[in-house]
Amino acid sequence: MIAIIAIIEVSLETFTIITGNPNELVAPIHNRMPVILVPANYARWLDVEQLDAVELLRPTLPRR
Repeated sequence: MIAIIAIIEVSLETFTIITGNPNELVAPIHNRMPVILVPANYARWLDVEQLDAVELLRPTLPRR
């Protein structure tokens, strides 16, 4: 299971999908891709006290 990183504004009923640099599979077709979060990092992304969560925005390695 994976998750796509997003920012949700419930009161406005909107959301934003966070994109980053593409991995090697997506790069030939587009210069951006959604940031994919693995389960081990869910809590880290959701913790508002985490100042290093930006590290999670790097490209995900493609599955083969």
